Amino acid sequence: MKHLVLLLKVQFAGMFGINKRLHANRRKTASSAAVVAVVALIIGAAICAYMALIAQSLVIMGSARTIPLLGVVIVSAAVVVTTFMKAHGTLFMLSDYDEIMSLPVKVPVVVLSRLIPLYALSMLFSAVVLIPMMAVYAHACSLAPASIACVVVAVVLTPAIPAAVAVVLAALAAFASARMRHANIVMSCVLMVFMVALVIGVMVMTSGPGAEDSLVSLGSSMGASTIDALGNAYPVASWAAAGMTSQNLGAFALFAGASLVVGALMIAVLTRLFQPVNQRLTSAQVRAEDAAGLSARPMRVRSPFGALLAKEARMLMNTPIYFMNACAGFVLALVASVAVVVAAALGYDPLEAVPGEMRGMVVLFIPWVLAFMVGMMTTTSASVSLEGKCRWLMLTAPVPARTVLGAKLGLALVTGVPAAVVSGALLAWGFGMDALQAAVLLLCAVAAVTFSATFGLMMDVRYPRFDWTSPYEPVKRGVSVFASVLGAAVYVVLGCAATALLGLAGTFMIAAAGLVFAVFFWRDAINVEGA
Repeated sequence: MKHLVLLLKVQFAGMFGINKRLHANRRKTASSAAVVAVVALIIGAAICAYMALIAQSLVIMGSARTIPLLGVVIVSAAVVVTTFMKAHGTLFMLSDYDEIMSLPVKVPVVVLSRLIPLYALSMLFSAVVLIPMMAVYAHACSLAPASIACVVVAVVLTPAIPAAVAVVLAALAAFASARMRHANIVMSCVLMVFMVALVIGVMVMTSGPGAEDSLVSLGSSMGASTIDALGNAYPVASWAAAGMTSQNLGAFALFAGASLVVGALMIAVLTRLFQPVNQRLTSAQVRAEDAAGLSARPMRVRSPFGALLAKEARMLMNTPIYFMNACAGFVLALVASVAVVVAAALGYDPLEAVPGEMRGMVVLFIPWVLAFMVGMMTTTSASVSLEGKCRWLMLTAPVPARTVLGAKLGLALVTGVPAAVVSGALLAWGFGMDALQAAVLLLCAVAAVTFSATFGLMMDVRYPRFDWTSPYEPVKRGVSVFASVLGAAVYVVLGCAATALLGLAGTFMIAAAGLVFAVFFWRDAINVEGA
């Protein structure tokens, strides 16, 4: 137990750079902590509000009884996806694997020290989803004391089974891909395909009869019959819902027992797989590096910028969590725009559910919907931090700071601008926009990508994090990433406000302002890097 507590202390102290900030300048510590807190509160409040909206729509439909079931299903689906993504870098492919295994600590303790923080984040998400939904349910139907107790237990245990399934699948996927020549690239592609399949599945489920009854509510478009079908497909969710709604303690005991048993089995399986999978991955990486070093292929001669851009591209593709975090928005934008075009080509009106008098207003705000998707995340917000212990190579390279940072910005623009332009063109055609509307849409999308890329780069140069042991830490817990998300969100909100007040001219003004600010962010990043 003593060893577990010490390892957990290290894990939690590493979150968001807490340990570093405890020994850093107090003023910088306070400012960075404030940024993290603000972004976390905004994200949490947004999720709570959306979950309450879904629950309220079910109450209006007269399907309040399905609220607990839907909440458990939403948590389970999200935990499967996020845990599968986080496992690669948190449990497998650890940069400090040799150091960890050299400690006088048993493997089960190491596994638990890695699983507990992962599960704690899943449990937090479970609370953010279930509590607001059950609050709406309690207001509509009231909750008995036994039901309240079941809700508390459900918040804790709901992530257990989906997390167990995701961890085992991640272990098997890592083990299978270790022998592949480009294992990390394969894993990145698998994760992206998995996420896109999930999004398409949700879109299909929410496009059935009755979808036109609500523009923003997942619950109302799915309907009670679809939610019941999900419960039949995942009976554990039905058992949990039975305890929360009708005080069926027998069914809830089945839910609790299944969650505990599956969780215990997952820990046992992962304990057995932890060393073999990581050893296989480590040996495969060493062989790949040796093969690269012994390769007889002639080396290509590149310019300094080209060589650095290729290095950044390799880092992106070889770091699955980085690839998913930075490029998911681009892929989702492309998927959504293709869906709109396909619907239009098949004769369906993408705005069929919108009242006629509101269609012009909806089209007016489409540029900011696209800007939100392509601008919320960027490669630059963690690109400096991911250099880690190799940071000194960039500082001693015989190239100016402008070239080093230009390669990082170039990758963000090369990946983001084409996705924004293609998505914008497809959306303009699908929604029947005129030439001026299409031009403003494209300008807005490109401006959002550029603004986010330069702002993220500036923040990562100012607040880098090099003391990480897993890429997950700077990509998901870095201050620069949080600040980048917050900055992009503020930019989109200001754009929506300007559009509401001034129409298409307001969209153009904020898009142009975003490009102007991007120039200042770029200059600031160069000045800080070159100082």
